[in-house]
Amino acid sequence: ISFNVSHSKNPRISPTSPEVTNEAFDAAWNAMLLDLPFHRLEYIDSLREKYSTMIFSNANDIHMTEAEKIFMRDCGTPSIMHHFDRVYYSHLCGFRKPSVDSFIRILRENGLNAQETLFIDDSMQHIEGARAAGMLVLYLQANQCITEVLPEMLRTSHRDSLKIC
Repeated sequence: ISFNVSHSKNPRISPTSPEVTNEAFDAAWNAMLLDLPFHRLEYIDSLREKYSTMIFSNANDIHMTEAEKIFMRDCGTPSIMHHFDRVYYSHLCGFRKPSVDSFIRILRENGLNAQETLFIDDSMQHIEGARAAGMLVLYLQANQCITEVLPEMLRTSHRDSLKIC
């Protein structure tokens, strides 16, 4: 799909047709954002009592602006950053999943051992990138929820030094 943004100085959209405003483009782009039930954030917060947690997201600035509005409206927090020890947004840090080098960079920057670091994602290509970097992985399939799958994995792993990304 190509878009022509009328009178736009926005470099993220190339001038072609049909005509679309920045606001209409952003609304369409943000329509793919899924909900984040508050109980999942509460669960992530509870993990921080025992585990170091990080987020690595390929979200862009358009999504992050909308996501912050959703977090404030639904959770009372201005950002997901308040629920993790460290946050990596690809549009800010300059590297993206599933690049193996990006996972290795995060491991090095945080002094993490790949064999003690669990990467959780719902995209198999991202899982494969983390696995290639030597990390433990948990592939969340469409019918699974982190609050149901991860507790069992943590119970059976017996790894108190585990880091969750």
